[in-house]
Amino acid sequence: MASAAAAPAAAAVCTPTEALTDFLRRAGGHVGPIEVAVMATGRGVRATEDIKEGQLLLSVPRSLLVRPLPPDTSKGGLAEQDGLCIQLLKEVLRGPDSLWACWISQLTDQLSHPLFWPEAELAEVQCSTLEAKLGEDRASLAARFRSVQRHLPALSSQQYTWALATVLSRSSYMPGDAHEPADEAALANGDASGESGSCCLVPFGDMFNHDSLSAAVAEYDQLSQCYLYTAGDDIAKGEEVFLNYGAHDDATCAATSHRPSVS
Repeated sequence: MASAAAAPAAAAVCTPTEALTDFLRRAGGHVGPIEVAVMATGRGVRATEDIKEGQLLLSVPRSLLVRPLPPDTSKGGLAEQDGLCIQLLKEVLRGPDSLWACWISQLTDQLSHPLFWPEAELAEVQCSTLEAKLGEDRASLAARFRSVQRHLPALSSQQYTWALATVLSRSSYMPGDAHEPADEAALANGDASGESGSCCLVPFGDMFNHDSLSAAVAEYDQLSQCYLYTAGDDIAKGEEVFLNYGAHDDATCAATSHRPSVS
């Protein structure tokens, strides 16, 4: 009597690090001895082996960067950050067909940006400069939502709020490309290169948490056309790898960062 057919093997479950690593490597990127992990500070990036100063941690090709709408399609008062929100939301709506589906699945649903903190929680910070800045930003949210909705008519305010929180807490700066035509406005403002930069989202690179004394350095490399993350100091196996978001005052840093999430 023939034996019963064996049950199909269960599909392997990839960890966030494995999924993101495969996603990046298929596009020519590189993931060094780091992983996405949940630690005492929340979800962040951890060293999987001892790392030496100057070692490459992560390389994300330009083709995988999520960038704002091109200038010619984002006129009419649309903020650059909202142009990036539109691009992100378009990919979210594509579901599993999106090139970025693997990365999008790792994004938290929590609105962890200070712009969406409850008033009582914001008051605990005791920073009048931050409160004033966030107050101005909140006052403009309705108008910004309407501008974005012209590009995505079915968009809900909840979806826009999530996208904006994601962009505000995760976006990086991308300088203008040397091979692109000089930006006349940039030249008029004193930028001798005439290159205009923009914000972008860097898959996996957005997983690093902030520390002003960080041991990682991030920059966009024009030669390789990649966003590169390198160790600025030796990092021991098992330690969290932090990134310095920039030299800002406390209010600015808080308004452009997020609380680590464990989701």
